[in-house]
This record gives sequence, C-alpha cells and structure tokens, in this order.
Amino acid sequence: MASTSTLMRSLTFLIVVAASMVTSQMVAAQSKADGKPAMSFTRVAMIESKPPPSSSGAHLIQLNDKKDIAAVAMYGCKTVFWNLKTNAAIGEPTQQSGDAGAIGFITNSNLAYTADWDSMQIWNQETALKSGKSIPHRLREDSVLAPAISPNGKVLVTRNKMNSLRFWNLETQKSIGPEHTHESMVSKIQFSADNKWCFSRANTLSIWNPMTAELVAESIRNNVYSTAYLPARQYLVTFEHDRKDPFSKSEVMIRSGAADWRPVRQFELPGQAQRAEWIDQHRLLVIGTEVGEKFKTVGFVVHLNQLTPKFELVFKYEYPISDYAITKDRQHLVIISRRKVSCWKIGETKPKWERAWTGKHWRKQVFSTDPDWVMAHALGENAIAYSIKDGKELWRKREVIYANTDGKHILVTSKDGAEVWQWDVAKTGKKIE
Repeated sequence: MASTSTLMRSLTFLIVVAASMVTSQMVAAQSKADGKPAMSFTRVAMIESKPPPSSSGAHLIQLNDKKDIAAVAMYGCKTVFWNLKTNAAIGEPTQQSGDAGAIGFITNSNLAYTADWDSMQIWNQETALKSGKSIPHRLREDSVLAPAISPNGKVLVTRNKMNSLRFWNLETQKSIGPEHTHESMVSKIQFSADNKWCFSRANTLSIWNPMTAELVAESIRNNVYSTAYLPARQYLVTFEHDRKDPFSKSEVMIRSGAADWRPVRQFELPGQAQRAEWIDQHRLLVIGTEVGEKFKTVGFVVHLNQLTPKFELVFKYEYPISDYAITKDRQHLVIISRRKVSCWKIGETKPKWERAWTGKHWRKQVFSTDPDWVMAHALGENAIAYSIKDGKELWRKREVIYANTDGKHILVTSKDGAEVWQWDVAKTGKKIE
C-alpha cells in the first residue's frame, strides 16, 4: 500500500498539472471569445546547465535575428549556443576568463559576441568557433556596460578603458580612428535607431558619427539617463535641472541633428524629469516628480503639435516606480512598482487594470515586445506575463534570475539553466507547462 507521503506527492503533482491545463484553457477560451485563434505559451527550449552545483545555472540569454539560435551565459565562465530547430547545442560551450557580463548577436550576420571583465570575443553563431581576436572592453561590477552595435550590424563601439571609447568596423574587425578618452567614466553607449549617430555619456552627453568615429557634439547637459531620440526628425530631447533641489523644474531642449545639435525648441516642464521617450512624432512621454516632491512619481504626455506645449497627466503615484514600458501599439503604458503592476491607456485618467505584486527585490522590470501581452520580473523572483487587454495572467515562472522578451518569445534563466517560451496558436492536446 502506498504511503501517505507518496499519495500526497502524487496529489500535489496532479493539482499542478490541472492548474496548468486550466490556465491554458482560460487563455484559449478568451482568444476564441475575441474571434481570434486560441493562443498560449509553449516552451520551445530548455537549456540545462551542467557545471558543479556550487556554480550551476544560467544568468543571461539572447536570441538571434531569425529566432533560431540562442546564446546562454552559464555560471562557471561558459557560454552555450543552442539551435532551437534541432533543440541541441552547437559545438562545445565557449570558455571565458570570467562569467560573461554581456552577450548578444550582431544584426545581419552569422556572428555573436560575449563580453567578460576585460575583453569581448566575436563568435560564429553557427559553429560556436571564434571569429578573430579578442577586443578590449571593460566591465566593472558597478558598471556592466555592454558593447554597442549599430542596428545595421556594421559598427561596434567598446569601452576600451573605463573612461574611453573605440569604434570598430565589424566586417574587418579593425578600429575606426583612435581611442577617445573622457575625463570621467563612460556610463552609456547607444546607437540611434537610424544608424546615423552614436550617443555616449560620461557625466555629459557626446554625439558621434559612427562611420567615421568623428565627435560632432560634446558637453551637452542631460540630467536624465535615457536618450530620447526621434529618427523621423533627428530630434534629441535633453533636460536640465538641479537634481538636489526638488523645486527645480526641468528645462526641456529639443535639439536637431540637422542643425548641429543646437536647440530648435525650448520650454519648461511642470516638474523634474527622470526618464523620457518619444511616443510618436508629436508626443513625448516624460516620467519624473512633481515640483517640491522627491518621491511622488508622475507621468506626462507632452503634446508638441502646437505652438505652446500641452501637458497631459497620465498617472500619479505616491511613491517611486521601478520601471515602465510603452506597449507595441504605442497606446498603453505599463508600470511596475514595489506594490503593483498597472496598465494605463494613454489619454485616460484611470488605469485600465492593476495587479498586486508581492516580490520584495528592489530590481523590477517590465517588458513589451508583443501586441497581446507584457511581462514583469523581479530579480530572483517571479516572471509573469499579463494580457494587455484585461490584465489576466497568461504565464508564470518562479525563481527567475534573468528575464527578457524578444518579439513573441519570453527568455528566462534560473539555477537549472535557461528556457525559451513562445506565444503562438495553441496546439490542441499539447500540455503547456
């Protein structure tokens, strides 16, 4: 006769399976009610880690452009390239001098890269073999800055030293011009989406022509960390204020790449900006604090299609938020704070939905790369996907070290390895884990 503990374990297993099936059926039923094909998340790959138990698990994962190869940084200084079509490793795991601080793929090529603490290495993603020699790139525990790659895959920018930059031609893997030294640590490198410019931050903002490595503008003050650039008009928004003074309002400057980055429009914000992002050509989202408040967070949409900017309040919180994302349709704003995840339709004064968040870790993020869902994650805790339409929970994974989204895919790592999940038409009879 089976013991009581054995029966209890069996019952627990049945409950977990039943709960998974019910969740999948709910998602499918909702999709059918909308007149759309039933959708669900399916795990398409589980890449297990196999180093000693003291250093097991994975801490980073990325997909290539075709979404058929994954790069997974494992603890124990190894990176695995994984073929999602054959569900098998490509070659042997690569070896680094330290755990990879950054990994990624190079657009429009068969190349990938890994970056440890002193250098980066380019790899052939189809063979997992080295491509060329290592390139100097510095990381530090308090400043893990990934190398920047242009959207067209032609130019690479590395932090040669903590206070210097170097541009590289990715086809030849040779440097473009000399090393460029700054007076302080380089904390950000970012290409514009149209490939025309590269922005770097070392206390102040510098702008470069990436094809020639020529410095075209420097010493631009910008008191927010984000770089809000609009390719359609070559507009860059910068903010100037006194961060130590909660009564200091942000002076907003819209600079034009067609005018040597001089301000072409200037106005004062009714608050102090912390982050900013273009919604479209005429609307700018700004997140910050109210005048005189250090912690109360507000979100404004600035309407710029008129002579005097119009400020529309989107949300107001009594405490700081951790992260936000504008959805793929550019119509919703999803926010995660220490207490909840909320979705706001831009232009409305009340949230579309709110869900309680119980995680304790301070590092929380929200991702949106699919029109149907968003994902929230807290380091080492839950990763949860919610329906943008009504906030229903579509998927959940516990004890997640790293999480990201890429199109219709969810990418997560844990102490067991890495997983790739895909949002797709539900397959009848297939169990969703």
